[in-house]
Amino acid sequence: MKLQDSKTKEHLMRAFAGECQARTRYLLVADGAEREGCLTVCRAFRQTAKEEEAHARAFYRLLAPLAGSQIEFTAAYPVHGGDLGASLRDAQEDEYREWELYAALSQIARDEGFLQAAALFLAVSSVEKTHGDRFGQLAAQVEGGTLLRAREARGWRCQRCGFPAYDCAPPQNCPLCGGGQGGFARSGGGEG
Repeated sequence: MKLQDSKTKEHLMRAFAGECQARTRYLLVADGAEREGCLTVCRAFRQTAKEEEAHARAFYRLLAPLAGSQIEFTAAYPVHGGDLGASLRDAQEDEYREWELYAALSQIARDEGFLQAAALFLAVSSVEKTHGDRFGQLAAQVEGGTLLRAREARGWRCQRCGFPAYDCAPPQNCPLCGGGQGGFARSGGGEG
């Protein structure tokens, strides 16, 4: 089967478009989190947006043999809004949907004989699962009021200047750069 005659062609373009719109949506949420002073959430969305762009590029590369053609497809993409907790939950659900969708598209590509596309869909699927997990963990922390609170004293690091602090919560303002509490993240991987 030729790529231009396959379902895989439409699925690659749909995945490319989906990754592009997710990237942009995540950058918009990151801007809002930054305005609210929540740099941990901001950085999680910015990092995920960067990864979504890498996925889009990978899908688009597989479409190179079809250069100069138009690919029509039907798709639906989410529109979200709300506070950071809701944005994180929405992103979690979106990422889990992609995880399942890409696994299914991998099988279709394999059945059509496009093994490189099948492998790509499967690889991206596994990353989308980690995105969903990360957003879910951050959402639970935001909803539970534990993003910037711990039961026991622990290390915190200002994401603007690197100032370290050790307590159950970071200081209200960084003593070094003056940034707000939302600019702190848990030391040792708490940045999402």
